[in-house]
Amino acid sequence: MREIIQELLRVENEAKQILASAEAQASQVLADARAQAESQAEEARRRAAEEAQRLVAARAEEARATKQARLDQAKTANRAAAHIPPELAPQAVEMICRAVMGIHDAPER
Repeated sequence: MREIIQELLRVENEAKQILASAEAQASQVLADARAQAESQAEEARRRAAEEAQRLVAARAEEARATKQARLDQAKTANRAAAHIPPELAPQAVEMICRAVMGIHDAPER
């Protein structure tokens, strides 16, 4: 009977050791899985941030190009509007001189 009890105690002790070892391994597996998940999440955040920066830069470049195109159009329109045909140049100069000198009622030539 004593041998049976000793064998049961030995088996119980062995079972406790196996259980402790399994728990330690499970904890390590969990820790490894957590670390891997955190690493993957950090990598995903990094990639998302890079993509966001790329998109912001692309949109900023699009906006800059659109603005430049509008400025170029406005510049062209302003130049066209400011152009005085050569046959009207003397009359334009006279009108400008009269306006600068404050002569409003002088007869035109």
